[in-house]
Amino acid sequence: MSACEREGLLHDTGATSTTKYAWATKRVRDIVAIGVGAALLGGVALISRGRGEGHSAPVRSAALGDAAAIGRLAAPDLGVGMDDADSSVSELGRKYTSSAPRLLPVFFHTEKSGGTSLVLHALELLAEDRPEVLSILARVRNEDVMLDGDLRHLDALCPGSAMFLTTVWKIGSKWEPGRPRPLEDYSNEHWAKCSLLTSHTGRDLLKRAEDLERSNGLPTRPKFLMGMFRDPVEYQQAAWRSELFMYHDLREELGWGKLVQTPLGTALPDNELKDFSANSKFADIMMNQHCAKGLGTNFQTRKVLEEQWNSLESDKQRALQEATRRVRALSWIGLTHNFDHSACMLAYGLRKKPTPTSDSNYDRAKLLPEGLAANHPHSGDANEGAIDETLKQKLYACNDLDTQIFHVAEEEFERRVSDAKKELQRLVDTKGTLPPINIDGPQWLEPQEYLNCLL
Repeated sequence: MSACEREGLLHDTGATSTTKYAWATKRVRDIVAIGVGAALLGGVALISRGRGEGHSAPVRSAALGDAAAIGRLAAPDLGVGMDDADSSVSELGRKYTSSAPRLLPVFFHTEKSGGTSLVLHALELLAEDRPEVLSILARVRNEDVMLDGDLRHLDALCPGSAMFLTTVWKIGSKWEPGRPRPLEDYSNEHWAKCSLLTSHTGRDLLKRAEDLERSNGLPTRPKFLMGMFRDPVEYQQAAWRSELFMYHDLREELGWGKLVQTPLGTALPDNELKDFSANSKFADIMMNQHCAKGLGTNFQTRKVLEEQWNSLESDKQRALQEATRRVRALSWIGLTHNFDHSACMLAYGLRKKPTPTSDSNYDRAKLLPEGLAANHPHSGDANEGAIDETLKQKLYACNDLDTQIFHVAEEEFERRVSDAKKELQRLVDTKGTLPPINIDGPQWLEPQEYLNCLL
């Protein structure tokens, strides 16, 4: 979404105000409410699978192609040193105080990957002892409102952060060459206390935040980097069901223009939104227009590389190598089709009490009309509808970078889950507890709860 659209249509006006989505129709408001996604992603020749509520998804095995030649990079250590920490026990769990800068979770939010649901869940984990934040999250889940300003003012979101928009710059500011643009709600105090840094342009936001740390002489907060990944065919189906809202050039070619010109819910009739057959309008536009654009169709890989994409777009192998490096360097990896285990691994990494993902998601039945209701991650099935098998394989090939990066993420995710289960079982057997990390709020160090939600 452009800065103009964000500021003109979705402007978040402050701590006490709530902003209704002002896009023409109720369907507009409904579809935006599903949480304009977040992640990275891909997949060629995937094994089909059946998934139901509460069941984990099997690994989608497939040849990694060029990615197989890339050496595995060591996964980051999830723990942060607590040598100078004191501990106290509360009714919620252990709290730790330390003079060291607090760990800062950073979520790189890619549209249509389940990222808004992930942001809601992460904020709920991080604010379990803050009822004033939890009440705002409940409103976001159950009403047609954006309350990013409220969450920033309470230091739940960091300055410049947004749940499902690009970076929020200071109201009235403009980009000027050579001059960093100020972040909305920035102050040194907010930066030191905030809980989550996120936006649809997360790497750019992180760079700006780190520049501010250096220029203002602030202690460097250690970063916990997070990314969600989605099957690339399901990703393209989800993009279609939201009328290609993030493919600005393609919308322009189709005569749909910007969202202010053709609001969501007005470009396609319901029957075309749900038709993924070989002769569907979806197939025609995806194969004859979208896939004709070269590597630029790999939207999730572009989001992983973000500021490096323009310099790497002409070198496919280098783009794959750097994207693979960035994925494996993430502190936490989530998979849209395995949202429940992903959420459990997030709680484990942040030492927060695991909570049901359905508690921190949108009420689809309430907010979405049937025709536009993309399957939401917490349902245990990210399937967007039946699709012609030949068309599916063509889309994997069309989005081959996303396909390979998705498999890298999936392989890394499964390895980390396996390692976590082994370590948690060892702690259960020896009656041990997890080491604490330097993060605000109560910490849950008993291994059994994490082990339960991974089984």
